[in-house]
Amino acid sequence: KNAQPMFDPTSASSQFPAYDSTQPGRALPDADGALLFASPSTFNSTLSPSLLSDLRRFVDDPGLTDILAVVAACVRHARPLALHIGNGNNISVLSVFPREQLFQCYLELYALSPEEFACLRLLHVEPEYPLVAGETNPESMRSGRLEPLGPLLWRLAMHGSTSELLPEISGPTHYRLSLGFRLNGLPIDGRALPLLQTLRRRPVSLGELVKSTDLGGSLVRRLLNALYLQSGLMLTRSIPTSWFGRQRPQDE
Repeated sequence: KNAQPMFDPTSASSQFPAYDSTQPGRALPDADGALLFASPSTFNSTLSPSLLSDLRRFVDDPGLTDILAVVAACVRHARPLALHIGNGNNISVLSVFPREQLFQCYLELYALSPEEFACLRLLHVEPEYPLVAGETNPESMRSGRLEPLGPLLWRLAMHGSTSELLPEISGPTHYRLSLGFRLNGLPIDGRALPLLQTLRRRPVSLGELVKSTDLGGSLVRRLLNALYLQSGLMLTRSIPTSWFGRQRPQDE
């Protein structure tokens, strides 16, 4: 079993080229529901190739309109993004600044009920201007005040529209809480505390966690996603037993 580190950020480029703000009419899904991205001339020039490759998955699959996976990619690559999100007839821009662990949104996300969180949909993604200490850029400060990102990530994972594991932590894996990880300040459901105690004691698989509780697989998967986004989860990948029976090819 090989331990995997959490969040290996992509190196930031030395320059951040300017780009035009998205036109209002482009902040909507197309007829098939696919995500619309900023034009290649601006979008490609301001995102790292690895993040761009990650986001291309959502262009290819119109059904992937959940906010969580895109925010997870934003945090993993440590690059700011502007996400156009919709809640019924309301459309707002969620600006995520992962390096500073802050976000900004006109919509009062912390005031939403779990049911309203589940109705949030991702409509559009584009690069966001980075935060610069001591400067106020009207273009980058779209709307709303800056707020801590951590609690929002937790709520998105626990109450968002998806209950599936993020691709980065799925598969034959054992999970454990990171050493020294603190749960202070997170809106944790008391029913999840026994699971957290299990994760703190030893590495466990998803199947073991589900069997140890009556909360159901959906909540267990959401909890693992939430811990991952807080950098609070250690992963140990399982090597299939069939691998050990393979013989190294002989040189001819």
